[in-house]
Amino acid sequence: KKFRYSELFDSIRIIPLDTVGDFLLSDAVNVKFELGRVFVRDRGDRIFIFDENGKGLAKIDQKGQGANEYLQIEGFDVSVSDSTLCLYVYPSRLMFWDFKGNLVNKKKVPFGGEDMALLDDDKAAIFVDNERTTRERRMPQLEILDLSDGTSEGYFPGYPFYAGGNVTVFQQRRFFTRTPSGECLFVHPLSN
Repeated sequence: KKFRYSELFDSIRIIPLDTVGDFLLSDAVNVKFELGRVFVRDRGDRIFIFDENGKGLAKIDQKGQGANEYLQIEGFDVSVSDSTLCLYVYPSRLMFWDFKGNLVNKKKVPFGGEDMALLDDDKAAIFVDNERTTRERRMPQLEILDLSDGTSEGYFPGYPFYAGGNVTVFQQRRFFTRTPSGECLFVHPLSN
């Protein structure tokens, strides 16, 4: 079915990002708008923070092998409750940053994955790598990690028509997004 933009949106606002100097982007991968700020992840594993008019405020670019660095960003989310930005990085950690680009906290994650979303009650949802098995020998697609005590619960243990194994993703990204009411949605392609 064909749609006109007027059937989907009641208004459109264009925000030109001030991408000069330290805010030069190299291929945006993900964009989120929260708390009057625009957060952009680029293919260079950096996060840029802009105000609601597109002016550059801060950049998180800590690629490296040090204690407060990461090799790759797998996903990110914005915590509205404490105004922090949470990066899910490789090696598997959650790194919390303030909106000025300062590291404020980090937590180890006991499994690898592809993307994450912060949930209510101090939890995070993480799409996990297909090879991961838990103590119960399940192969979950999704883990809910309790940030207060580090425990997790696996969901989507596989599909019967794949003999209980995981569905191959064929390099299609699995990712999270939010509705305007705050519900967390996830996209999980079953094949290409």
